[in-house]
Amino acid sequence: MGYLLFLIYLIIGCIVIVRIPFIKKCGLTSNILVLLFLVKIFAGIAIGWISNHYYPNNDYWILNQEGLNEFAVLKNNPKAFFTNILYSPYENAYGGFFDAVGSYWNDLKNNTISKILALINIFSNGNYYINSLFLNFFAFFGQVALYKIFKNIFPSKQNILIACCFLIPTTIYFSAGIHKDLFVFTALAMYCYALYFMINDKLNWKRIFLIICAALVLLLMRNFLLVALIPATIGFILSSKLKFNSSLIFASTYTICIIAIWAATIFIPSRNPLKIITQRQEEFLKLPTANSQIKIDTLNPSFGSFVKNVPQAINHGLLRPYLWESKSYFSILLALELLLFQILFILMLAFKEKKNRFLNPFISFGVYLALSMFIITGYIIPNTNSIVRYKSIFLPLIIAPIVCNIRFKSESTIHI
Repeated sequence: MGYLLFLIYLIIGCIVIVRIPFIKKCGLTSNILVLLFLVKIFAGIAIGWISNHYYPNNDYWILNQEGLNEFAVLKNNPKAFFTNILYSPYENAYGGFFDAVGSYWNDLKNNTISKILALINIFSNGNYYINSLFLNFFAFFGQVALYKIFKNIFPSKQNILIACCFLIPTTIYFSAGIHKDLFVFTALAMYCYALYFMINDKLNWKRIFLIICAALVLLLMRNFLLVALIPATIGFILSSKLKFNSSLIFASTYTICIIAIWAATIFIPSRNPLKIITQRQEEFLKLPTANSQIKIDTLNPSFGSFVKNVPQAINHGLLRPYLWESKSYFSILLALELLLFQILFILMLAFKEKKNRFLNPFISFGVYLALSMFIITGYIIPNTNSIVRYKSIFLPLIIAPIVCNIRFKSESTIHI
């Protein structure tokens, strides 16, 4: 019965997805959109099946079970279902906004997902793959949003952008599971879409509302990413409005932020923002040793400690995993993907388009945001598989401009 219901919902999804104006107007044919949607759904099936068969007690299936538990609450006590999310069992009540454990706010992300799954379970009866289909239906909007942005910047690069926005393996894989990565990727993409067209097209209430909703999702799911978006957003708005060199504006904006952090560590030690990163690293180091574990130096919340560990953070965040350190087929695939990206970067340097699109404010926005999150990930996470998962969300922002700036002899457009 579950297979039949999944097939029915999949057929409905394929019919509906090409009729939604936001998706229909992206410039791709209906056949291509359906194929890309099916790839997204297949990725959701793949991560569910692989995690269930090879990684017992994984977060994806645990969250699905929590959704079933919440569904039981919804049926038996609807009032509790809609109110217990406000309850904090901790002594500090609603404190510790950025804490990684023992915090109402840290628990809120999973509690929110389980509530959403409970509502979906009305139609899926708790089937993991049907729940995945529903969630990935909405996550597909995020991929389309990124495509529409980059298509506006690189109008002649349709084939390349299809690959960069819809088919990056780790991005589509990790953002297709029943997990916060799916929500974070979608919210970030919609935030970028609303911000870009609000500045480059027109300001309207729909885009303001979309930015607010996306920011709220990021606040619930990964609050430190919302903080990281602040300097990137400021840099984007300033460089767009001032029509000045975007690289200089972004460099100045991030330099001011670094100086502000340094000043806070000295003059306001009780509000030291570096404590957020050191606490998260500490919690990761307490986890059981992973197969892809790597040595990582322990940080302390001082500016000097972070400066000292910059080379290691860059190495871990940008260059790992190395192909020769891979211990499983899965790790080898992750390392090969990274190696491909590094080759593409070298090709861009060797065969760069004459027109420097990296001066586009949104390209600078994406590159600075992605690189800052890569380095933060390199500071915090002591295993390469998790590093890849955290980085995967930002890959389209940095891979699309790299590939679109490679000078190819000829390009053709796919028509199906």
